[in-house]
Amino acid sequence: MHVIGYGFAGVDLRYALEQDKTLQDCVETLVTVNSPHAGSLLSSLVSRGKVKVPYIEQVMNIMGVDADSFREVNEDNMEDFNSYLLENEAQRVGLE
Repeated sequence: MHVIGYGFAGVDLRYALEQDKTLQDCVETLVTVNSPHAGSLLSSLVSRGKVKVPYIEQVMNIMGVDADSFREVNEDNMEDFNSYLLENEAQRVGLE
């Protein structure tokens, strides 16, 4: 099976594939489009207090974006997430 993940779904699918052996066995390729694998610069700036957007939660609600999820997609958190996935993958395939 070939899977396409758009936006944050691409990040979710990467995680699911790493955690679920059944998915690993049936998914041949994963293509992600516009997925914030390296994090969101705006999220990083907001979480560091560099950008103050007084109505950002209202805008996110209108767009259907969870405010807590937005804060989690900062560059530091995504770097940790990517390291976690790489370590798990290396252990799974016997590279460590």
